[in-house]
Amino acid sequence: MGIKLKSKELCDRIKTQLNNDVSTLKESSIEPVLSSLLIGNDGGSIFYTGIQKKKCDEVGIKYDLHRLPADISFQELKIIVEKLNNDDNVHGILIQSPLPEALNAREVFNLITPKKDIDCQTTTNIGKLYSGEFDFAPCTAISAIELAKQTGIEFEGKDIVVIGRSNVVGKPLFQLLNNEDATVTVCHLKSKDINKKCMEADIVFACAGSPKLVDASYVKKGSILIDIGTTNVDGKIVGDINLEEVIEIADYVSTVPGGVGPLTTIILLRNVVSNAIKSKE
Repeated sequence: MGIKLKSKELCDRIKTQLNNDVSTLKESSIEPVLSSLLIGNDGGSIFYTGIQKKKCDEVGIKYDLHRLPADISFQELKIIVEKLNNDDNVHGILIQSPLPEALNAREVFNLITPKKDIDCQTTTNIGKLYSGEFDFAPCTAISAIELAKQTGIEFEGKDIVVIGRSNVVGKPLFQLLNNEDATVTVCHLKSKDINKKCMEADIVFACAGSPKLVDASYVKKGSILIDIGTTNVDGKIVGDINLEEVIEIADYVSTVPGGVGPLTTIILLRNVVSNAIKSKE
C-alpha cells in the first residue's frame, strides 16, 4: 500500500516562514501587497480569488482585488496595470484566467512588468524560464515539483513522464525537471501508448485535465505519482489519477484535493514576499 501525499505539512512550514518574513518587513514599514485582477465573472476565478484573500490574511499580505467588467477594453485595462506596475507599494501582480474572449490573453499578460510577474505569465519571464535565468516559474509547476521532493527522491537520472503540454504546467514542468538532469518524456492525450511510457517511469506528473486517466495499467511498482489535474465532475473536483487503483502499486500518490492545489497558492505568496524583501535592497 502506497502513501497518500498531501501538502498540508509543507504549506504550514512555508506559511510559518512567511509570517516571520512579513513581520520583519513590517518592522521596516514595508507591507507586502498582492494585486489581483479579476476580469468578468468566471466562477472558478471568483472562487480562487477568495482562497487567495484568505491565505494572504493568514500570513499578513495585503490582498488588493480589482473586479473589472467583462467588456473592459484593452486600453482601459492597460491604464490600470501600468498604474500597478509603477506603484512601488505593489510587490506582485496576477491576472486571473480565463479571460473574456474579446481580450487577447498574451497581450493582456504582457502588460505586467516582468519584475512583478509572480506567476510567470509574461512572455519575457517565460523566455527566462527556458534560458534557465528565471526569477519566477509558474507556481503550479513549482508546487508539483516541491511536493514530489517531499518523498526524498532526487530527480537526477530519473525517468519522468509528464502527461500534459500546457504553457502553464506541462511545458514548464519539462524545463524545470530537465534543469535537474532528469530524463523527461512529455505526452498528451493524442500520444500513442501513454500507459506503456508511464509504466517505465519513476515519476509521473499528470496534468492533462482528463479525470482518472491514470489507472493501474499506467503504474510501475514503487513509482511516485503527482496529480495536477482538476476537473469538476458532478460538483466534485476530480484529479487525473485514479487514486483508489494506483495506491496499491505506487509508493506515493498525491491527492486531489489537498495536494498540489493548496501549495500553489502558498508558492504564489512566497513570490510576493520575496519581491517585497528585494524592495529593501
